[in-house]
Amino acid sequence: MACVSHSIDSLIAVLANALTDNPGSKVLALVAYAWTGFGAAFDPLIILSLFWKRKTLNGVIAGIIIGAVTIILWKKILASTELYEIIPGFILSFASIVVVSLLEKCLLRKYCKVLNRYMICIKGNDSVKK
Repeated sequence: MACVSHSIDSLIAVLANALTDNPGSKVLALVAYAWTGFGAAFDPLIILSLFWKRKTLNGVIAGIIIGAVTIILWKKILASTELYEIIPGFILSFASIVVVSLLEKCLLRKYCKVLNRYMICIKGNDSVKK
């Protein structure tokens, strides 16, 4: 049984070597493109998770989506700029996490103030108990 396993491992290694040695092979470009997408989508999240406590779930989701979409669009539409697509992807993902998180907290704060005023008006100027 071990002999079969080693034979299959050796066959896969030979096939992988043949694919990568071929100058026309697109395997390396495809792997680089995938890692670029991961980097633009998740690196800003990791950095902000370590150094910024005010991020929100919606900000994180927006950052991941915008980072990934930026990579795809940049590669398909703006490839002629010769700018590596991780740079705009990283910047837009980072900015979207920050902007959406700050807007969400600001809007939530305003909504709570309006709701508290509404509750006070209904109860006749009694303080709202938590």
